[in-house]
Amino acid sequence: MSRHTLLTLGAYMAPLLLYAQQEAALPWPVAEAIRTEARSPGVLRMPELEGVAVALKKQHPSFPTYADSAVHAWIERWTTVERDAFRGMLALWQEQRPFIEAQLSVAGLPRELALLPVALSGMDPLHRDLRGAGIWSLPHAVAVRHGLRVSDEVDSRHQPVLSTFAAIKQFSALAKEFTAKDMQALAMACGPANAVRAQQRLPGSTALKDLVTQVDEADRHIVPRWMAALYLVDHIAALGMKPLVLAPLPATDTCRTVRALPRALMTASLPVDPALFAWFSPTLVGRTIPAGTQLILPKGLCQRLAFITDSLQAQVIAAAPASVPMEEETEERSPDGRETIYHRVVAGDVLGRIAQRYGVTVSELRRWNEIKGDQIDVGEVLTLHVMPSVKRREDRGEDGPARSTPVEGHTWYTVKRGDSLYGIAKRHAGISADSLMRFNKIGPDIRPGQRIKIPAR
Repeated sequence: MSRHTLLTLGAYMAPLLLYAQQEAALPWPVAEAIRTEARSPGVLRMPELEGVAVALKKQHPSFPTYADSAVHAWIERWTTVERDAFRGMLALWQEQRPFIEAQLSVAGLPRELALLPVALSGMDPLHRDLRGAGIWSLPHAVAVRHGLRVSDEVDSRHQPVLSTFAAIKQFSALAKEFTAKDMQALAMACGPANAVRAQQRLPGSTALKDLVTQVDEADRHIVPRWMAALYLVDHIAALGMKPLVLAPLPATDTCRTVRALPRALMTASLPVDPALFAWFSPTLVGRTIPAGTQLILPKGLCQRLAFITDSLQAQVIAAAPASVPMEEETEERSPDGRETIYHRVVAGDVLGRIAQRYGVTVSELRRWNEIKGDQIDVGEVLTLHVMPSVKRREDRGEDGPARSTPVEGHTWYTVKRGDSLYGIAKRHAGISADSLMRFNKIGPDIRPGQRIKIPAR
């Protein structure tokens, strides 16, 4: 059957049954718009594969483009099964487009990069996977290198403006590092280490179309999605599509927390839709909202929060002993059972010693942190995905194999019922809650009986 065969309304019926499952993972304005919009798919004419390649080259003559079966599959998927989701991506992209394109222009970077976040994250500020986070899916090491704050409580990668500034800095550095346009595009989409490995696996090849087949399997979808997004945006009217009309956001108030509060308890008690709360405050990533945090809440809820804060704090203290097993059960793990921890590089550290300490390989360290060679800088924070037993050992402060340096200049403190990192820090001059988290490699949640290190001052 020809690709020009008209796709009628009937072709959409089975895929539409998937929407109920997909909506929960979509950003709040998109999910709400899809839920309330009367869907009218209309009629689409799918382009021929050869026509896609020609059209991309015509619209983007100075940028490396291509079309193959993977690109075509994404075009078909985004115009059928995931049509409304893609329309939502376009709507989110249009909101950010003027700012992103202006920053690319100032940096002298290709305008085609403006659509890369559609491929990386679907333009979802809350996006997070093992590769990175935010609309640009920035790796932890890249974000910290370019000035973003990334902790267990706050992750600036989820703020589109801040993450765009960091992405532009990274792309500018890659544009100087790689001279060939195809390698530049691949490095910007899949990371420089990934691009170098792809070229090593396919010696002599310089074409983006060939190199993309050699990147790590987990990232092979990125460039085809990018090419599909470029084509669809160029031909959106001809394909009978238009961006989704996003659901309007409710009127809001702004306030600050006066005490640290569990996120789930607070959103349930106000009450506020957790998805809407996440949309308003995308950089808050921890299970606990720290004291002094600025919140954006639907109108009237700031006043209610002030009224119930004391009772919420009382519930936290009363439930403290029962929260221990829940914390263990909800620990975030990757599909292979690994847990994410961070290592701050100190004098004398080398990749081989760090890898041995945490039971990982040097190649994994390089891939997780976008490291090309062996150079690491003192103070740099590395992301590692380790087995649970390794994380427990590090949490207890026990020595592992080839520990980089002995932990000196600290005292031990045993957490008591009702303690918080903020309260412990206040009792020790020159110490902050953030420094305690960094020094102990922990998040904001602590439990009675846990031992933490207090750095000497």
